[in-house]
Amino acid sequence: MSELAEKRLKDAREKAEQLVKDAKEKLAQAKALEQKRAAKKKLAEVQKGRSNENRKKMLIGAMYFERMKKDPEAEAKILAQLDKWLTRSSERAVFGFTVQEQPGEQHDRSAQVQ
Repeated sequence: MSELAEKRLKDAREKAEQLVKDAKEKLAQAKALEQKRAAKKKLAEVQKGRSNENRKKMLIGAMYFERMKKDPEAEAKILAQLDKWLTRSSERAVFGFTVQEQPGEQHDRSAQVQ
């Protein structure tokens, strides 16, 4: 093989290797962008779920609050349930319940729901 042919072959090989390298870089960038988009979409879904959950809590609370204002029996029942359910001193104080002095206040209410 002539020297010129060898140089052309070497140049072609280097050009092909550079094209492969560039394509791999573009692929990696595209994958990273897709992962970023997927993470952003997932975060938006989680935030929307939290927002919906908070909205539900507000609406349920408003319903119970109205019920308490209109029905003294319902008010007594709801306050009795809250007295058992609320464990944080700051929350109990809002309703005028006695504050239970406990080291490390309990925050898990799942076992208390009736």
